Amino acid sequence: MAGEFLKKLEIFAELSEAEANLYRSLTQTERTLNENQTLLTDGAPQSNLYVVKSGWFYSYAILPDGSRQVHGIFTAGDVIGTEHLSWGTSMSSVAAASDGVVYQIPVKAARQFLMDNPRLNAIFYALHMVHNGLLLDRITAVSRLGAYQKLAYFLADTLIRQNLILETETDILHLPLSQNFVADCLGLSSVHVSRQVGKLIKNGIIEKQGRYDFRVLDRDALLKLSDYTDRFADIASSNFDANFSSDHSKGEFG
Repeated sequence: MAGEFLKKLEIFAELSEAEANLYRSLTQTERTLNENQTLLTDGAPQSNLYVVKSGWFYSYAILPDGSRQVHGIFTAGDVIGTEHLSWGTSMSSVAAASDGVVYQIPVKAARQFLMDNPRLNAIFYALHMVHNGLLLDRITAVSRLGAYQKLAYFLADTLIRQNLILETETDILHLPLSQNFVADCLGLSSVHVSRQVGKLIKNGIIEKQGRYDFRVLDRDALLKLSDYTDRFADIASSNFDANFSSDHSKGEFG
């Protein structure tokens, strides 16, 4: 259980079997959601956080004109609701972009777990910080890049994050998402998204593979086009040290 989440944590530091089992002990309760079903409501009281087992989820806001702005995307192994460790209410709404399953973890149990295990607290915190970096990258891409580059960024990010949890890397992108959803992620119209997909195909960077899949034919071109930075690769090659003492780790999430 929680295999996808453990693979992401082990980018930062190797986990012992005992440490892995501690994490598994938190992920005993599963919750299944259908596409478009709400997981969290902005401002509502919350006593759980969630780890994605499968499917796509997203945080969002409804703008005054009725349109939807997508803030963040969560796929297998991602944590939803980390703010609940410090606040008792959700800071954004979260819904399922596809059918999916999440592990439901009581906040009280998660906080006690992190306080009792300083090294695992540090690794969890590092994962959270990398995702904050990815969010900032995404905001920059959506606000500064042209439509063609925005879509390239979205596909590059999806490919990198997808391969983090696979046993063997693949150039196949599985995207069980509507063009309307991708458009909301990028601040484009669905027609514009369709045009940019066609342009990427015409330029030999991707090709369609069935209804929901694409094959990336030129990964280097995709990354260069979007100026994508692989934050997970950066942290894997850094001098990250998870072996904090109890005194140093106090206050991270405890």
